[in-house]
Amino acid sequence: MNEPNLKVVEQARDEILRLLADKRHEHSLYMTRCKGINATIKDWKDKAKEAGAPRIAFKALLEHIALTDKLDSLTKDMDRLDAEAAEFLIEKLGDFAETPLGEAAVHAAGGEDEHAASEVKVRKPRKPRKTKVAGEGVAGDVLKTFVDDSVDVRPAFLRDTEGPPATA
Repeated sequence: MNEPNLKVVEQARDEILRLLADKRHEHSLYMTRCKGINATIKDWKDKAKEAGAPRIAFKALLEHIALTDKLDSLTKDMDRLDAEAAEFLIEKLGDFAETPLGEAAVHAAGGEDEHAASEVKVRKPRKPRKTKVAGEGVAGDVLKTFVDDSVDVRPAFLRDTEGPPATA
């Protein structure tokens, strides 16, 4: 390997450090501008909730629109042959297109699964579990009824062959 030209290496280092500082500054400006936009978005989401739109359903609607726009942007610049190939795959895959493998094939071909795009899947929120703690309507230590200290549950290679099981 040749002797490095230290002057060029120093110059490259200094220039890259300057550019990284510029990039951090630009990112900071961008985030500052986005802060106001994000606050406005939150306000509109709150207004939609106050108007009766469930927050989760409204969020699903927004995500559906964003995904539809993304799919449209993927397929809008497709040439005629690719569009025909994607349409052919969607048509021939049929119900297979609704499986994860089929969806991946359709996506790889640049097509859109008409069933997936038309349905918005909304998850139901989980109900919080009701747990009782000793002292709140539960007499004694609940765990003692489920724990059998006479059984060594450790894997065989960890068991002590002489004596009772070790307790932690």
